[in-house]
Amino acid sequence: MWENASHYEILGVGASAGVQEIKKAYFGAVRKYPPERWPEEFKRIREAYVTLSNPERRREYDDGQENGTIREYLGEAHEAMDEQRYQEALAPLQKALEISPGSRVARGMHALCLIQLEAYEQAIRIYKKLILECPDDPVFYYTLGEALFRQGALKQASEAFEASLRLAPDDLASWVQLGYCYFRLDNNVKARATLEKCLEVCGENVSVYLRLIQMDTYEDNVDWLKRDIRRLEKLAEDDPEMRENVAWSLVRTAESIRERVPDLAATLLGKAKKLNPDAEIKQLHKETSLLQKLYKSEERLRKDPAIHSWIKDLVSIEIARIAEGYDGPENAAPMQKLMLKEPANLLSSARRIKEEYPDLFKLLRKFLQTLLDNPAGVVFSESDTRQIYREIALLDGLNPDGIPLDEVYIPPMPRVKTVDVGRNEPCPCGSGKKYKKCCLGA
Repeated sequence: MWENASHYEILGVGASAGVQEIKKAYFGAVRKYPPERWPEEFKRIREAYVTLSNPERRREYDDGQENGTIREYLGEAHEAMDEQRYQEALAPLQKALEISPGSRVARGMHALCLIQLEAYEQAIRIYKKLILECPDDPVFYYTLGEALFRQGALKQASEAFEASLRLAPDDLASWVQLGYCYFRLDNNVKARATLEKCLEVCGENVSVYLRLIQMDTYEDNVDWLKRDIRRLEKLAEDDPEMRENVAWSLVRTAESIRERVPDLAATLLGKAKKLNPDAEIKQLHKETSLLQKLYKSEERLRKDPAIHSWIKDLVSIEIARIAEGYDGPENAAPMQKLMLKEPANLLSSARRIKEEYPDLFKLLRKFLQTLLDNPAGVVFSESDTRQIYREIALLDGLNPDGIPLDEVYIPPMPRVKTVDVGRNEPCPCGSGKKYKKCCLGA
């Protein structure tokens, strides 16, 4: 986007635009392109704003625009940076600096590339030198803060962001990053106050609400989480152009909480689907609604004494795979093979899941049905059996060659006194005896 576009074109203003017009255009642009969703676009918008809102920077930029060679090199660097080819952007920037060694625009872009390439010390040196030359330029304090933050120097980063805001109190990016800095420093009260202040100064913005929601989630404060989600939703009500960004934000929030609060995640995805009926959002909503149902069944299953603990663990592993979107190799496969080889202690659990937990049975249909269809066990060759035990030993962090085959077995069901089975039915512990002659009389 904006290939070879000038700063004026990016903000949609004319070359004679005043500071207030540029500021208004900037706030409109960042509402449309929040950094979490549009990181590269936001960088271009912010660069255009900080350049055109500063008289000295603007004058240097306009002079550079008149110099066709420098403009060409900077345009080439911008294109590479937009496509995240930061290493390739260094060459045209170096050529621009050979023509104009003092160019603050080229030096600032060079330092930004170094940050992305994790050359933090070099970037910090450049920014500190630029600050000595231009102590009243807030953008250099902000970018210094970015470099320090990436380096892990959070206290110094927060001081740089604070300095940026003293010079430019309405800089949205500095407010948001300062709030996140305090959050990372475990000063959540100050972080929240900073983000709320940002809303007062800069107006409502998706980025701010996402940071607040992230804090609500971290603090496990459901009431505040619901409140901030509602504030985020209101953006879409007040500004139809924000619908897609708000929908995207609701999806991001749902993805971050769906393992811990699946009911709320499903609700958020339902709201997102209404705002933006995108196929991916619909699919995610469908998956999360299924996950919500599975979690409820799993909770009931965990309390069921008639289900073998290994089967319970297998169900939990499979649900976790769905929650994490993992479709790689199944770590539980060796355990499943062992269960199929020695199913006696597990058959009653498989039958009960089929009858009482149809959604969980569907989840493990192939394995559980094979278990039920082979009550005497699936026959494996001796070499396959040894391989099963080796894999189990490796999963447990043991020496696979030091475990005798007869030491790997499936434990029986624990003896239980109260289960939903008849006196004359097979005991759920898997012993093969009737319930009344086994665990009922224990």
